[in-house]
Amino acid sequence: MRSFLLILIALTLPVPGADKVSFGKHDRFTLEFPDGWEKPAQAQAGAVVYREHEGGNASFSVSRLYVPKNAKVDLHDTLKSFVSNFRKGGMTVVGHVKGQEGVMDGKDSVFAQVPVKLAQGGQNFNLTFFMVIVDCRDQVLVLQATLPDGGTNKVRGDCRNIINSLHELD
Repeated sequence: MRSFLLILIALTLPVPGADKVSFGKHDRFTLEFPDGWEKPAQAQAGAVVYREHEGGNASFSVSRLYVPKNAKVDLHDTLKSFVSNFRKGGMTVVGHVKGQEGVMDGKDSVFAQVPVKLAQGGQNFNLTFFMVIVDCRDQVLVLQATLPDGGTNKVRGDCRNIINSLHELD
């Protein structure tokens, strides 16, 4: 509940020096990235929007899942699918992941924090995925911040601001 209240409070904070990014058909959606978040030279496969924080200590992506006509969206099942894919990709999900229902830009959403351990090249890494899964009627947007070791306070704050900047144009 506390994290949800922090997100609501952050909605009122301005994003200084923000880079507004439009995406979707007819630039239907926008996000704002604070200074220090750059588009890498190589695109991230499957991401509609992808940015990395300077120094490579965090990334932020948006992916889109289209919803078939007359289908009902289950945001919690979508979260479970992502967590399952993390496991299939060789990550160890730490603890039990439970999404928290909320509203993002007037749309039903599920917020989740997914801590994982990853062994790669003989080294162990701790990552935290902060995810917001948003029901946009004809599609589901998945906003995902990826932070090594949970990230710094500044980077976590940047990610909250990016998430809170999501807006669908009328």
